[in-house]
Amino acid sequence: MLQCVTLSRLPLPRKTDFSLDVQRITEVIEHEKPKIIFLTSPNNPDGSKRAGLAGLRVGYGAFPLSIIEYLWRAKQPYNVSVSAELSACAALQNPTYLEVTAGRDAKKLKEDLAKMGVMIRHYSNKELKGYVRVTVGKPDQTDALMDCLTRLS
Repeated sequence: MLQCVTLSRLPLPRKTDFSLDVQRITEVIEHEKPKIIFLTSPNNPDGSKRAGLAGLRVGYGAFPLSIIEYLWRAKQPYNVSVSAELSACAALQNPTYLEVTAGRDAKKLKEDLAKMGVMIRHYSNKELKGYVRVTVGKPDQTDALMDCLTRLS
């Protein structure tokens, strides 16, 4: 049975450390009194981008059992592979394993690695200033990146 519902979208800005503003979310919930909340982090339903698992297309949700029963009815069979599920579970158990502070200027790191033949992305926008993104492919590419980082340290 399909019922008419009103959907509201309310973007919530992040704190400077990229965490969600729980106090603001609580205020919105108390004011709006929604029947269900769909909170996405990052800005889509695939939460694994932060953990470096974007290619596996996994995410997670926390719901009361009564809602989970309805979600299971609509779930596609085999929509997440075993390897993706295991990887996502491992990332959830260690949520900071990819957050490394090197104490280095992101732009200079990008330039130094580029001189060594390794390309990474640095961010200059306000929210991500000082951060880099590294996308690694094959094992030899990972080895090259690690070798270059070791030489720079």
